[in-house]
Amino acid sequence: MSFILIAPSEDDFSSQLDGVTTAFELNANAVAGTLALFLNGLRQANGGEDYDQLSAFQFTMVEAPEAGEVLRATYIDQELVRFEVTSERPPEQPRYVRVGRRVIRMYD
Repeated sequence: MSFILIAPSEDDFSSQLDGVTTAFELNANAVAGTLALFLNGLRQANGGEDYDQLSAFQFTMVEAPEAGEVLRATYIDQELVRFEVTSERPPEQPRYVRVGRRVIRMYD
């Protein structure tokens, strides 16, 4: 069995909070289903309860967070899942995955 560990991306929107703004853009495109929002450390519910994800890089909060609150988003960046697994290797050598400019070791 093989697996790859990819650390999620994290964006902090706290400096943009003003009690009026509800629309935000991520720094990268999120893989579908991986966006998680945390307001003051509490996970927010998707689907219109706390926020709606409009696209891979946009979401809107149902209620505008107030200045001084902390809003963070975690997600898997789409660029990190576009990879090629190298197959030319001796069996005793680890496999490596190219992720953009990074190379990640793959464990069997």
